[in-house]
Amino acid sequence: EPFKGEESETLFKDVLSEALFERGLLCRLDDRADPIIQIAPPLVAEASLFEEISDILREGLEVTAAKVNGHPHAPTQSSTRPI
Repeated sequence: EPFKGEESETLFKDVLSEALFERGLLCRLDDRADPIIQIAPPLVAEASLFEEISDILREGLEVTAAKVNGHPHAPTQSSTRPI
């Protein structure tokens, strides 16, 4: 069941957006219809870049899930470069 209203905005725009940015993933979060994460990797990239992107997305979603479950201090990990 999707989050709605203020809860959705806080989790999606504040928690998830910040978690992804802190880890170096530059992306667009769009919640005009269903919440989505838009990424734009280069057209030519090695598999390792896609693995790094998926790892960062997983960490960001884990931080958001921890916040939903009442664990406000989820561990953070920063990337050395923006993706």
